[in-house]
Amino acid sequence: MRRYFCFALLCLLLLISAHTRAQLCNGSLGDPVVFIDFGKGTPAPLAAGVTTYTYQSYQQASCPNDGLYTITSTLFNCFGNSWHNLNEDHTPGDVNGNMMVVNASVTPDDFFVYPVSGLCGGTTYEFSAWVATLLLASSCGGNGTDPNITFRIETNTGQVLGNYSTGSIPETPVVQWKQYGFYFTTPAGVTDLVVRMTNNAPGGCGNDVALDDISFRPCGPQISTSVTGAASAVIDLCAEAPRPLELNGNSGGFTDPVWQWQESTDSGKTWTDIAGQENVTTTVQPTLPGLYLYRISAAERPNAGLSKCRVASAPITINIHPTPVPSIQVSTPLCNGKPWQLQASGGSTWAWTGPGGFSSSEQNPLFTGAFSQSGTYTLKAISDKGCEATTSTTVQIRPGPAPFAGNDQTICAGSSATLTGTGNGTFVWASSAGDQLPASPVFSVSPRDSTQYYLTVTNSFGCVDSDTVAIHVNQSPTADAGPDLTILEGDTARIRAKVSGAGIIVRWVPATFIVDDAQVEAAVFPPRNLTYKLDVNSVSGCGAASDEVFIRVLNKPIVPNSFSPNGDGVNDRWVIEQLQNYTGANIEVFNRYGQKVFSSRQYSTPWDGRMNGNPLPAGTYYYVITLRPGMPVLSGWLLLVR
Repeated sequence: MRRYFCFALLCLLLLISAHTRAQLCNGSLGDPVVFIDFGKGTPAPLAAGVTTYTYQSYQQASCPNDGLYTITSTLFNCFGNSWHNLNEDHTPGDVNGNMMVVNASVTPDDFFVYPVSGLCGGTTYEFSAWVATLLLASSCGGNGTDPNITFRIETNTGQVLGNYSTGSIPETPVVQWKQYGFYFTTPAGVTDLVVRMTNNAPGGCGNDVALDDISFRPCGPQISTSVTGAASAVIDLCAEAPRPLELNGNSGGFTDPVWQWQESTDSGKTWTDIAGQENVTTTVQPTLPGLYLYRISAAERPNAGLSKCRVASAPITINIHPTPVPSIQVSTPLCNGKPWQLQASGGSTWAWTGPGGFSSSEQNPLFTGAFSQSGTYTLKAISDKGCEATTSTTVQIRPGPAPFAGNDQTICAGSSATLTGTGNGTFVWASSAGDQLPASPVFSVSPRDSTQYYLTVTNSFGCVDSDTVAIHVNQSPTADAGPDLTILEGDTARIRAKVSGAGIIVRWVPATFIVDDAQVEAAVFPPRNLTYKLDVNSVSGCGAASDEVFIRVLNKPIVPNSFSPNGDGVNDRWVIEQLQNYTGANIEVFNRYGQKVFSSRQYSTPWDGRMNGNPLPAGTYYYVITLRPGMPVLSGWLLLVR
C-alpha cells in the first residue's frame, strides 16, 4: 500500500464527516491564500455583513461595551484597568498594525462572518487565527466569563467542511496570544467558502477577546529539502568563489505531484518560479552578493497551474557574501632611518607579505625605514565571513638629508662663532634663545650666553632630519674682594670676596698670613695693617679681573684682672692699656648678682672701685668691653682687693 494512503484517507473522512480534528497542519504549508490582519494605520470598520456587532471607534470614543467591537493598534485603561493593556497587535514587525477587539454580546451569536474566494477545489487547507483573552485573571472577582469560540468553514450552500471549538479560554495574569486552527479539504470544484466565528459564551463580565492574523494556507504532505554534500540548509559562499549547488526535494505523500523550484531575493516576502526547474533536483549558482532563498513547491497535477494550491518546503538559505575591497595607505615620506607605516582597510583580518621575507598579520604594521624594505607589499584582506581579496603597493625608501650642525664650540663673551652646517636639502636653523637665523649653511653668531643651535634639513623626497650644536660662552671674570675689615691683633678674619666666570683661577697677593691663597673667601691673620689683592684669571683667555681689601689690625687692649683701690698710690685704679685706640668703646662691670656697678663710654677716667661715690667691697666682679660695632666683645672677671 502506498505511503500517502493515510493522507488520502484522512481527506476522504473530512469530506464524509465534514469535520476535522482540532489541530494545525503537520505537513508542509503553502503561501497564505487569505490573510486578514485588519490593516495598519488609521482604523476603519469592517465591511457590511462581516459582523453583527456594532463598530465603535477606540480613538474617538473608548473601549467597546457588550455587543460592540473596534479596530485598533493599541488598547489601554479599559474598564477601570480590568483588561490587559496591548502595546501592539499580534502581527510580527507590523508597525501600527491593527487588530479586532470584541466585547461579546449578552447572547451568544456569530461575531465574524467572512467570505473567502479563489480557493482550489479538492485541496487541503489550514485555517488559523490568533486570539488573546482581554480580561485580567484578577478581574470580576476572579470569576469572569471565559471566551469560548467555534470556528466553522462552510460552503456557500451551508455545507460544513470543518469546525473547531476552542473550549474555555482562561484569563491570564499577562496577555497571551494563542494560535487556534485546523485543516480541512475543499470538495472538487468548490472555490468559495465562508469563515464563521461564533461566540458560545454570554457577555457580561468577561468573554472579551482580541483577534488578529486570520489565514488560509494550502496544507499538504511534508516536503523536505537538502543540499548535496552539505549538512545544513544554510550555505555561506563568497562572491569571489561561487560554485554550483545541487538542491534536492523529497516527499512521499503526493499521488501525481508537479514540482516547481522557486527563488526569493527579498527574505521570503515574494517567491518567483525558476523557469524549467520542475524536477525534484535542481542546480543553482548565484554569484552576486546577497541573500538567496530556494524552496520546492508541489501540487497534484490537476492544480499544478494554480499557485493557491501549492505547498512548499522550508527554504534553503544561500548567503553570497561580498568580496572584500582591500585598500592600502602608505604613510609618507618614506625615509631611511625614519618610521613609516602600512595601513590596511576593507577586511577583518590581514595577511601581509613583502621584501626580505616580510610577513605580518597586523592591520597597520610599523617600520623603521631601511633601503632593504623597498619593493612590493601584498595585502590579503579576509572578511568576517572568510571571503578574501588581495591588493599590492610598491614602496621606495629614500635617503635622508644627513644633516650635520658642526662640532660644539667654546667662545668668550663678546666674541663670535661660525656655524657650519652640511646636508642635502633646504636648511632651517633655530636656537634655544629664539634668535632669527638665516637659512644658509654657514654664518656667524654672537650669543651672550651658552646656546643650543638646531639644524633641520628637508630634501627633495620630503625626508626631514635634524642635528644640534652647542656654543658654550665663557663669561669674562669678575672680582670683588669684599668690604675692608678691622681685626684685633692675633685674630683671624674671613674675607667676604665674590668672583664670577667660567674656567677661572683665583690668587691672593701677598700670599702671607693667609690660610689658602687660592680660596675665594680666604682666612687671613696679619699682625699689622695689610692690603690683599684678589687676582682672577680666565684659563681660556677670556680676560682677568682684580680687586683689593684692606685689613686693619688694632692693638688688643690689656685688661688687668685685679686692682687694689686702698689709697696707697699703687694700683689704686683699674687701668686698661691700648683702650684709647678704640673710640667709643663701652665698659660695663657687674657684681656676682648681675647688678651693674660701673659703666663708662670711652673710659677717659679709669675706675676707682666705687659705685655712686661709695667704695665697693672687695670681691670678684665681671666686665664686658664693647670696643666698636662689628668687633669681638671682650669679657672676663676682675678681682677687687682692699
